[in-house]
Amino acid sequence: MLKNALIFGKSFELCYIDEEGQQRFRELDPRECIDIYYNDLSQDLAAVIRWYAADNVSISPAYYVELYTQSAIFVYRSDSSLASFQLIDERPNFYQQVPITVFKLNEEEISIFDRIITLQDAYNELISASLDDYEAFANAYLVLEGFDTDEETVKMMKQNRVMVIPQGGSASYLVKDVKTQQTQDLLGLIDEKIHTLSNCPDFSADAFGTSSGIAMKMKLLGFENAASAIAKRMTMALQRRIELICSILNITGGEEMWRDIQIIFTRNLPVDSSEIINEVNGLRGLVSDKTLISQIPFVTDIDAEMEAVAEQKEANMELYNFSKEDDDEDLDV
Repeated sequence: MLKNALIFGKSFELCYIDEEGQQRFRELDPRECIDIYYNDLSQDLAAVIRWYAADNVSISPAYYVELYTQSAIFVYRSDSSLASFQLIDERPNFYQQVPITVFKLNEEEISIFDRIITLQDAYNELISASLDDYEAFANAYLVLEGFDTDEETVKMMKQNRVMVIPQGGSASYLVKDVKTQQTQDLLGLIDEKIHTLSNCPDFSADAFGTSSGIAMKMKLLGFENAASAIAKRMTMALQRRIELICSILNITGGEEMWRDIQIIFTRNLPVDSSEIINEVNGLRGLVSDKTLISQIPFVTDIDAEMEAVAEQKEANMELYNFSKEDDDEDLDV
């Protein structure tokens, strides 16, 4: 779902029941789907239209058009003109809502590449032009001035790698004056703008790897904002998928538990563990131990960790304290 949304701006996932009565999911091509919403304050999903070719081999294939509504699913067949439709199937929708989850990457429904595609084209064009200039330099014309020669003499010079230039003559290559530094500066400027507009820092930069924890967070601020917005919309899409599952479970006698399921996203970003440990130690005594342990990223089960800490404290007390029998012996002496 995320891959299609990054490319097309939104993605579609169909929830259906197979022949064995099991719930299944299938990713749909966003280029073959149209989502329709109610024109009221709720703006809920009213229907989804999906069309696809019945036969991709034919020159003018027929098309199947599926209409998913809250109460039923209609399947039509049409020719390549899509001018008329013939209803060939109609079946009830047991989900009682449109059984398709729509995941929008953003409110504008634009892909992650739309803002930088012109800059990327300019970057590629500069790289291509630089390669053309290098190829032209390697195949430059040799200019001989001040003497006459023929084709045979030129072949002998090339074969023997020797050139006899008479007094007053000269030899040079005809090349274009290429301003390499200007090209490099322009490539660097475009690369910087691409990272700025896409809210994605250059993770390969040397300065990025040596930054402190606070400096790294500042560099990742735009990236985190964009990722958090995507994660929020993805969470809503996954919650709707779970809601569709529970709607069938509710019919079959199950419980409606989709609101109790937590969806957690963990991004693969470098973590400054020393800074987190210092913050935890600084808050010791001000907040509970359970809250402090929850701030440590490598602890996955907080309750189990607290039990392990308590058991370790008890073991240390038994190891370093005298037992009751030893105390009685000391009293007898």
